[in-house]
Amino acid sequence: ESVLVNDFFLVACLEDFIENARLFIFETFCRIHQCISINMLADKLNMTPEEAERWIVNLIRNARLDAKIDSKLGHVVMGNNTVSPYQQVIKMTLNQELDFSPQSYPLGI
Repeated sequence: ESVLVNDFFLVACLEDFIENARLFIFETFCRIHQCISINMLADKLNMTPEEAERWIVNLIRNARLDAKIDSKLGHVVMGNNTVSPYQQVIKMTLNQELDFSPQSYPLGI
């Protein structure tokens, strides 16, 4: 954070930069783990546990996160993010360019 404060170009968007960095770190942990400790997340996100819990609650409320908070254990339990095969095909189709060049065809055809 001290580097950002001293950077001429980033100081104007300091809060946005920190928020997006926290979101990136959190999304990375969510992809890896099914159950995450709020205390550990607070440490990684440079927040107090109360701030981290409030931040996660806001993500859940804004429908940016499918998760539940277990307040007794202090954990975030990730929801089931299964994507239907139909949605997977649509996503893959939209993300790939159609390449009809001869180099794109498999050998032996």
